[in-house]
Amino acid sequence: MKRKGLLIFLVLVSVLAMSAAAGVGCGHSSSTGECAPKCQRSWVGDGRCDSACNVSACRYDDGDCASSGGTTPTPTPTATSTVSATISPTSTATMAYTPTPTPTPGPGTSTPTPTPTPIPTPTPTPTPTPTPTPTPAPVPGQSPIYGSRWTIPGTIQAENFDLGGEGIAYHDTDTANSGGQYRTAEGVDIETCSDTGGTYDVGWAHAGEWLEYSVSSTASGCMIASFRVSNWGAGGTFHLEVDGVNITGFITVPDTGGFQNWQTVYSPTFTISSGNHILRLYFDTARTPQGDYCGNLNDFSISSCGPTPTPTPTPTPTPTPTPTYCAPYCLNTMVADGTCQYQCFTSSCYWDYPDCFASGQACAVGCWNDWKGDGYCQPGCEVTECNYDIPDCMWGMSHRDECADGCDNSMVGDGTCDPACTDIRCDYDGGDCY
Repeated sequence: MKRKGLLIFLVLVSVLAMSAAAGVGCGHSSSTGECAPKCQRSWVGDGRCDSACNVSACRYDDGDCASSGGTTPTPTPTATSTVSATISPTSTATMAYTPTPTPTPGPGTSTPTPTPTPIPTPTPTPTPTPTPTPTPAPVPGQSPIYGSRWTIPGTIQAENFDLGGEGIAYHDTDTANSGGQYRTAEGVDIETCSDTGGTYDVGWAHAGEWLEYSVSSTASGCMIASFRVSNWGAGGTFHLEVDGVNITGFITVPDTGGFQNWQTVYSPTFTISSGNHILRLYFDTARTPQGDYCGNLNDFSISSCGPTPTPTPTPTPTPTPTPTYCAPYCLNTMVADGTCQYQCFTSSCYWDYPDCFASGQACAVGCWNDWKGDGYCQPGCEVTECNYDIPDCMWGMSHRDECADGCDNSMVGDGTCDPACTDIRCDYDGGDCY
């Protein structure tokens, strides 16, 4: 039995060898250069369809005829040998996909540290350098009066303005010191002062005049200024400047009842920085009926803001008696005061009796000695004591009926003011013009 199986195996091997030698299934002819009649082996698979090669022996022209649209004939099944052998099919192993494992670093092998992606650092916005506030310096030639700046908060006497002269430390409309006190070589008007704590004050201040003071502020922030002022009648206005800037607005000098009756006035609040400054006190307007002045200033103080100061009550000025006159230029008090006053020799002033008669300057009521023989006839002179004003009152004289040129005696005291009669010789028109 074993021999029979071996014999079958040998026969099968021999058949397979003969088929290979005959070219069956390999597409080759027994002829040396052709794989089929009229088909050279070099034509197979040359990219062109050769119909003689489109046979199984020439592998159907290696697909050239199929790609060119030709029809590939169905191969004729090959006859099977009667010798049969049962061959156990060999199972085809199916390859399972095995994932490639990620290599694990062995001992001693360092895991490379990934390079971190750098985070961009934002460029900082540069802080602008603040522009320093310039420290004002006195102009060349200007300096504090005693060498050191006045300290504020504090009090400054008005007369202690800077050194430097006209147009630099101060401006005055004239060159004379009208008060004649303290800084007599300067043009600022300074007088003695009766105010508490004040030896001198600045007066005769006209609009447009100013004074400057070099100061050093030890504090910054809210400030308020107060001023000691006086004036007879309604005063003018002034303001305070710091480094050329008006910080107070107009401040009015009130009527204090006299040039040495002092009162405190206040500014609105303002802001000032610490450090050196130049203060300017500027007189804006003058409204005084007594000489066109702004008012007098003793001193001023600058202090930090606090509670609103209580204003000093304005004292009620004692009314000045209005002088009374009995005739032009003749006060009532001049009548019968022991001295004969010519301007008082009128009927309304009682002919200044008895002064003008006791002195012998009048010869009668209504007749001044010098009126006799002046060319005009005064009715008061037509008496024995005055020799009847001869020859002025004689008939035929050109001014027989006139007491002054153009004023007839009948016009005197007629109830109408006649300008020609406003002469003392005509008794000021008998009071009609007064």
